[in-house]
Amino acid sequence: MFLCFLSVKVFSFKYSKLNFIHGNTKFSSNDLQIVFELYLPDILKNDIMISVNEYFDARVKSLGYTTTTGKSTVGVMEEGEYEFGTSTHETMIVIEGELIAQLPGETEWKSFKAGTSFEVAANVVFKVKSVGQSSYLCRYK
Repeated sequence: MFLCFLSVKVFSFKYSKLNFIHGNTKFSSNDLQIVFELYLPDILKNDIMISVNEYFDARVKSLGYTTTTGKSTVGVMEEGEYEFGTSTHETMIVIEGELIAQLPGETEWKSFKAGTSFEVAANVVFKVKSVGQSSYLCRYK
């Protein structure tokens, strides 16, 4: 039995009976190294459970994940001011700390403390100031 541990997924198969089909190409156990080196990253990239993101010289970090309700990230920010752009609608929920946001089309900054949230439309830019270290949950639509 040959076992291969990749990320958090476990693949188990009998080496002598391996057959693998990718597109129109069929591989046998003799091609095992080619399969793992060339094709497995493509197969797994759509099954990644958690992605790691860093922004602004690692002063903002988040973990991205997908559930039955959609895509989300949970993250932390060091104290500072940041400008973000959106590609989808976002709902930012402050978990801990305080975020002060200047939302699109507004001139004033508004404070959001733990347990509060704000929404930002797709394809806009907004600014956030983190008062000390803050954590957040961002849900995408």
